[in-house]
Amino acid sequence: PPQDAAPSAPYAVRSQTILYPFDSDRGSGPDMLVLRQLAVYAQAARARVTVVSRQGVSKLSNGERLAEASGMAKQRADKIVGILEGLGVPAASIAARVDDRSPDDPGGEAWRDRRIEVTVSPGSSYVRR
Repeated sequence: PPQDAAPSAPYAVRSQTILYPFDSDRGSGPDMLVLRQLAVYAQAARARVTVVSRQGVSKLSNGERLAEASGMAKQRADKIVGILEGLGVPAASIAARVDDRSPDDPGGEAWRDRRIEVTVSPGSSYVRR
């Protein structure tokens, strides 16, 4: 797709939540397009980017819990950080946190636990390469 025009000030905090299928590190195409826009925005705003990755547990119809593979949250976070860096966001401006604890009670919307939250905070310690 064509390059997005560089955003201009005033800048504000922007965020995106990326939901994942069970045991997968593949985000959807539309989510990746928004991630690309956030990367452009982060560079223009000289922003700090925070990536918080979580993994989940699904409750099966028989009541049993099925946990995602160990390390899935880290795998997702590493992939998103790599994509952001590949899109030109300096590594020094990206902070990643992984929460790989499985929720105690995977309710009816346990699929929402399998996610990454990307937050772009303008004006924070951004380092341009």
